[in-house]
Amino acid sequence: MDEYMDPHSMNRQSLAEANIIEQIRNNIKTLAEGIGGLQTLINTVSDKTLYEASNVLEKILKIKDESFEANVKLLSYISRVSIGIYKRDLYLGIITNLIDFGERIGEVGLSIKALVDISVDVPQSYIATIGKMVNDISNQAMILDRLLHKLNIGSHDIGRELNEIRKLEEDIDNVFKDLYSSIFKDLAYKPQILYLIKDLVYMLEKLSDYIWRIAIYANMIVES
Repeated sequence: MDEYMDPHSMNRQSLAEANIIEQIRNNIKTLAEGIGGLQTLINTVSDKTLYEASNVLEKILKIKDESFEANVKLLSYISRVSIGIYKRDLYLGIITNLIDFGERIGEVGLSIKALVDISVDVPQSYIATIGKMVNDISNQAMILDRLLHKLNIGSHDIGRELNEIRKLEEDIDNVFKDLYSSIFKDLAYKPQILYLIKDLVYMLEKLSDYIWRIAIYANMIVES
């Protein structure tokens, strides 16, 4: 691995575990840049700025690929040092969800870009709601990084972060349910975008779920 922690600064953690958590944090920060790209991409839907949307999408897909490669390297590292990590399966659960999270960011980016490409206008209320969902996911990612930082310095006091992530996940889930029940009524006259938006809000809800699952795995590491 590229980064190593000072063993004297660790509390009840192996050096390998500290390195794994730090690399997970790095991967989350990389994916947070992808979420920022989604926020920028949403702003291109109303004014149909195709050139900007294409550039932003390219950056998002590059981030997705970089994250995937980093997670594969981390999996390889864990396989080499797994003898000394009795919480190995919990770390693997986190990484698996990170990989899925990255892939889903790419899919969300492609869906938003498709809304830019088509000639049909997207109702502003839907753009605003989708933007809020992405913003909430961005906040979840920042809180998750804070949670993992606490974990890596030996602090087990992560209850506040866990509750904040769960609250945002519940908010996003409620928005998803409300949108899903209204999409077919509101957009029946715009079939070109109906299914795009339906799939988009579904994928955003899954992004939030991945962060919540990672937080749960982190809590299990604390409690085990």
